[in-house]
Amino acid sequence: MVETQAASEKVDSAKAADEPCKQQPRHKEHVEAQATGTKAAVGLSTSAAKSKLLELLDADHTRVLIPPHFDRRSRSLWAILGATIAIIGLLLVNGGYLLGKGDPRQTRGIGSVVEAALLVVSIMVSYWVVERESRLETRELDMRLRAISKEIGGWTGIYADLRTPQLPTVTTYTVLRDGVWRDVPTLLVVEGDTVALAYGEAAPCLILLRGVGAAADAQLRLDRGQRFTADTMRAWRLPVGDAWDPLAAGHPALAGRVLFHVRATPLSSHLEQIARHHQRTGRSVLQNQMRVVIRLCALRIMPAVCAAAVVANAVIYGVVSAKQEAHYGMGVEAVIGKSVYVVFPFACTVLWPVLWIGARIFTNACGVVLFDTLQRSKTDYEDTDNIDEFDIEALPPTKDVTVGLGAIVDRMRWLWWNCDYRTLSRSSNLAETLGNITVICSIDKEGTIAEPFCTPEQIVVPDGTDYAILDVGEQQMGGERRTFIIDEGWERFLPSLRPLGLDCSLSTAAHSQGIGGIGGATHRRHNHMHRHGKILPSQDTCLCKIGKAIGFADADLRRYKKLNEIDVFAPFHAATDALAAKDVFCAASFTSTVVQPREEKEGAVPGMLHMLTDGNVDLVLGMCLDYFDGSAIRPLDDHTVAMYYSLYLNALQQDLQCLAFSYRPLSIDAEAIKWPGWGEPGSTGSALDAQGKYVDLRLSRADLQAALDEHSTERRLAISLAEDTADS
Repeated sequence: MVETQAASEKVDSAKAADEPCKQQPRHKEHVEAQATGTKAAVGLSTSAAKSKLLELLDADHTRVLIPPHFDRRSRSLWAILGATIAIIGLLLVNGGYLLGKGDPRQTRGIGSVVEAALLVVSIMVSYWVVERESRLETRELDMRLRAISKEIGGWTGIYADLRTPQLPTVTTYTVLRDGVWRDVPTLLVVEGDTVALAYGEAAPCLILLRGVGAAADAQLRLDRGQRFTADTMRAWRLPVGDAWDPLAAGHPALAGRVLFHVRATPLSSHLEQIARHHQRTGRSVLQNQMRVVIRLCALRIMPAVCAAAVVANAVIYGVVSAKQEAHYGMGVEAVIGKSVYVVFPFACTVLWPVLWIGARIFTNACGVVLFDTLQRSKTDYEDTDNIDEFDIEALPPTKDVTVGLGAIVDRMRWLWWNCDYRTLSRSSNLAETLGNITVICSIDKEGTIAEPFCTPEQIVVPDGTDYAILDVGEQQMGGERRTFIIDEGWERFLPSLRPLGLDCSLSTAAHSQGIGGIGGATHRRHNHMHRHGKILPSQDTCLCKIGKAIGFADADLRRYKKLNEIDVFAPFHAATDALAAKDVFCAASFTSTVVQPREEKEGAVPGMLHMLTDGNVDLVLGMCLDYFDGSAIRPLDDHTVAMYYSLYLNALQQDLQCLAFSYRPLSIDAEAIKWPGWGEPGSTGSALDAQGKYVDLRLSRADLQAALDEHSTERRLAISLAEDTADS
């Protein structure tokens, strides 16, 4: 049993969708439709789907406009503007009074006029900056949609092959396009498409079960976000072989999924959601704090200071200056002029929108440049020395990056004059959002937030009547990151580890395609499990690095050839309910691979086959009757099953994903096995010619309970599988 650290659902969608995908016009991973007859599934063409998307964008992009960042109906704004205009008028009065007195000519009068002119210029600059910023922010999302529309218009119909495990944050659906089943992102699904939904997947929009009439729309449909589960199939009670069944529709490679007609376009609801989100009904914490400060200054402090200044200057002039004949004619300057200069700093706040916008653009530039720098950085996050990774108060791993001031200034200059339709820094309130963050909670400290693939953590192997836990680690060696077993003396478990290493090594795409090679970058497994249904990331991650750590080399793998695989899904099994209780919505499953040693392998028995099985712990344990402890074969009794099952439950509590592995030699003549499509004209005998055998364990709760009452716990699935296969 191998414990792997699950990939986090908070994966950067842009990185997961772009970097691991390689565009190929017709990769063999895609399943071509070969449907005929009345039940044949007919999908849309790429040109028809593109036309619908462009029509929707042209109709909706003009109404997705963002309100201005500044509220023009704000009382504080009008109070500051009114006070500034009043101060300008008083400065002009004071300057005209001083200049009108004649000789001696006083420069204070010229200064008052110049100060009034500067305030007028400040108002004009603030108005221009605010209007320009509001215009750029308002059209930011609109330009983003126009750019997307331009990209879709130039789309040549080449689809990207998803090279990562299935993750909720990188939502793709299996859609029939141009007669080929493709992995299509959610927002590229359109009304009229035919989608193959698996157990546990959520509907991208309103979808209707294929082959039903309009009268059954209310019952046989899934709304946007509604999850397709085994309970849904129980409630619908659909007969096998109908038009919703991929087997009946001529698509055996997708057996296990359910065909639906798409009755809405997800992009439409997405645009409506964006429009509602950007209608600013509330303010950020930073904006609310600034609003409180400005209202306090404009509506309370400034009037109070102005009134106090006028009263104080009037009293001083009436009591002191009026008694002196030389100051008797200076009433305007003494009362108005001095009072104006007391509240003059408040008039300068007319420039605060310019300062706010400048600080906002600078913060946005810093965030964008830092993100780009982290994206380009190839160094790993590292823990400090002598740190305990199990300490909850331990600091997270860090890495040092250098952000140049020139890059920030260049990005700031670009943001000041251009509409940022790439990162949407204005409309998304990037600076305000970062300012609102007080705590960042991370799921782990090992990088699975940024990586969709799982990382091996531990290997559990039998040790007599007990078990041993071997820790697995990774280390950068040269230009390659290698996996190794940490525990000393692990070599004594090699007899038990060999079947595990063989299974992990033969699941790599490189060996399955006959080109050899294990290790290297983390990649996806080469099997058909993800075509038949939704599986865990640990089942979709190739663990060939474990095989290399155990000791398997390329030459060892070339001695075997893969004949076929058997993919088993149990949507009505108790293991599926256990996964759903952990908010993991997929059917419990396992895959069995049948391999044959090549004739040149020394000591190989002619016709000898090996069946390697891995998958859900509950299912695999139920299929096994005995186990190999490294020296002898022992019966898998209830005590041993309970021991391993307790380990499995403990790992689930730690949010780890577990895989169970089993091995069985088959003394069967390989030539006597008649695989579907095996040996037909044009078949090369390679693994790519075999689509695999799909098995669906559809047991009712009554049948399952009868099996539990009649047989022991560890044998219940083996008996259920035998009965289901016999019935089929």
